Amino acid sequence: MPADFVVAGIPDNYPYLDVETDTARIRQAWGRPIAIHLNETKPGDTLTTWEYDGVMVTFGSISRLGITLTSPRIATYRGLRVGDCEQRVRALYGLPSWREELDWIYEDPRERLHVIRVTVRDGRVQEIYIGSLWD
Repeated sequence: MPADFVVAGIPDNYPYLDVETDTARIRQAWGRPIAIHLNETKPGDTLTTWEYDGVMVTFGSISRLGITLTSPRIATYRGLRVGDCEQRVRALYGLPSWREELDWIYEDPRERLHVIRVTVRDGRVQEIYIGSLWD
């Protein structure tokens, strides 16, 4: 399943690379982001999100947390895309490890908080997050 965490040529970030190494690797592969968003989650703790065309990359202060696919432009390693039907999710990934409202969570066998989270609304994939869960 480790190959499932490779996104459009960007290797998995588990075990974690430091944020400077990882951001340099992403800039080399995808170029400069369209936009950069900062979100202070707690005092002194900020998440940084790099926005690309149909992709969001979120970093914590130490390492990348995950990559979110927001358009059908990029598929997962197994070929799942935003807009696919829920039957395709099941065909490609099987039953989720657990479900949380609209999210289907597929755990990495190496680490239960390292996941693929597929958001399904009205029978269609709305977004796909590949990375680590956090508080």
